[in-house]
Amino acid sequence: MNDTHLTSFIAVADSGSISKAAKRLYITPQALSQQIDLLEREYNAKLFTRSTKGAALTKAGEVFYKFANQVLLENDAVRKLLAELNDERERIVRIGQVAGPPSNMAMSALYGFFKQNPAYRHEVVDLHVMDRLTAVENNIVDVVEFADTPAIAEKGLLFAKLADARLMLMTSINHELMKKKSVAFSDLANRRITVFDWNYYRTAIEAHPELEFVQYEHNAPGFTDEFYLEILHGCEAGEVFLVVKGGEFYSSSANLFNIGLTLLQPQDTLSLGLVYRPDAVLAAREFVDYTVGALRK
Repeated sequence: MNDTHLTSFIAVADSGSISKAAKRLYITPQALSQQIDLLEREYNAKLFTRSTKGAALTKAGEVFYKFANQVLLENDAVRKLLAELNDERERIVRIGQVAGPPSNMAMSALYGFFKQNPAYRHEVVDLHVMDRLTAVENNIVDVVEFADTPAIAEKGLLFAKLADARLMLMTSINHELMKKKSVAFSDLANRRITVFDWNYYRTAIEAHPELEFVQYEHNAPGFTDEFYLEILHGCEAGEVFLVVKGGEFYSSSANLFNIGLTLLQPQDTLSLGLVYRPDAVLAAREFVDYTVGALRK
């Protein structure tokens, strides 16, 4: 039984005739009669008394008539409620954010976008640094800032570029690399280079298969004070980290320790932008378009 069967039953009951109801429903009398037969078999009850004069409700049919009308009313109410919920969901942008300092680019566009679109609102969802792409893939968030990487397409996601960012090395100011006027990836042969998120830096990693890159093992979920303290101590001990200028690591924290930050050569960049699903809600897609336009002005 479905809404079509119930609507057909009510049409026959109201018109008192299968042929008249069939004309109202724009179907053949034979097809309508088959639907009534299906209902009678399903409920093991005779719903109409049929004659040359038409179709009249039986006692069972009168009971079923009240039931059918109630079901259709309830189904309609549920559809309206779900439509309202879906409409509300369409107006919310869930932005993934790693614990720590706010993302520079996406967050800078928030005020302007929501001032321009007062019907929309946003929710900031805290994520583990390693879960950013997975959160978008699993529809936990709508948008997250990330670097362009093959993993985005592999997960069936979309990328909207916002800017190119220079790559940097971070280590102790006493490290021999910090003594060079200019550092290139060729200077890193036979050295271990640590990254905070393999997928984030995957484009650079795959461009230099001759180098050894390792994934940092995160104890803290994001870029918290505890995380920075651990990283900075690692730098003091001689570890070398690959970072993005203005991205995951903020140079102000380095001032507290003897930490050096040096740019790699100008051609060594990563494209940064927003990752979102192809079926993202309208508000999220409009937020992406607005942010791209705002940052490219």
